[in-house]
Amino acid sequence: MFSCLVLYHIAYHLWWDRTRKDEKRTALPLLQESEQLFLKIKERGQFADGEAEALGKAMAEMGMWDKAIEVAETISDEIREAKSNMLNYIAGAMVRTGEWKRAEALTHSIEEIGYRSHAFIELAVAFAEVGAHDKAISLARSIEECNDKVAALIRVATRLNRTKEKAKVLQLLSEAENLARGAQERSYKGMTVSSATTLELAIALAEVGAWDRSEAIVPLIKDGNEKAQALYAISYHSCLAGKSREALQLLQSSWLYADKRNTVIQLLPMAVPIMMLNPKTIWVFYKAVEWVDYFLQSI
Repeated sequence: MFSCLVLYHIAYHLWWDRTRKDEKRTALPLLQESEQLFLKIKERGQFADGEAEALGKAMAEMGMWDKAIEVAETISDEIREAKSNMLNYIAGAMVRTGEWKRAEALTHSIEEIGYRSHAFIELAVAFAEVGAHDKAISLARSIEECNDKVAALIRVATRLNRTKEKAKVLQLLSEAENLARGAQERSYKGMTVSSATTLELAIALAEVGAWDRSEAIVPLIKDGNEKAQALYAISYHSCLAGKSREALQLLQSSWLYADKRNTVIQLLPMAVPIMMLNPKTIWVFYKAVEWVDYFLQSI
């Protein structure tokens, strides 16, 4: 147990101090020492998947790609998702240092289709974050699995929304929206979009001010809690845009079609941040709560 703690401490030190040149010189022998410690843990047959993750991340941040991949490959096959996530992390570090072709090749090397598809979401986001927007968009569009493609389009659009490329953002969200609606209509294997991904889409549309489109997406969300989160996001961003009354009306309308008492109760506290932004809405909310209280008694 002590050796595990030592390894985590070394990896943590390397990860956070990697940007200082003087500490990079100190980091290399520490990294070599931690690698030897890791190998000893593995030789004794001890559980070392957590240590592999910490060490692999440190190596990736130091640009030691081959060693980082070797360490990732030691993660047990029983937890293939963890191994895939580790390779995702290494690919992201490669993108940040300009090793784009190696990052793509590494992502392609992930054997299981599902994990590989998800890895391309992360790779597309990594490209968007370093300003390679066209590359990020191309990767997002190339994903075959419907839910992952929608998620990639949304996340790349969200990153681009921090720039001035509003036209690209709206185009990507429109593509994601069309896929989500198409999946709802056809609903067969390979054409499904999860409630969690649809929630992301509703929030992303709200963030760019597409209130009507965002609200129209909400009925596609099957999970009640995620539907409530989407309604909150739309309401909150509406209020930020100075539409506090409309925001409260949206919450009230969501109570109208709520079919469970718990769903209604979940929605009630969501008006508090809106009231904090605009205290004038407190009286409107009070009157709405009176109506909800009456409604709850009848459920």
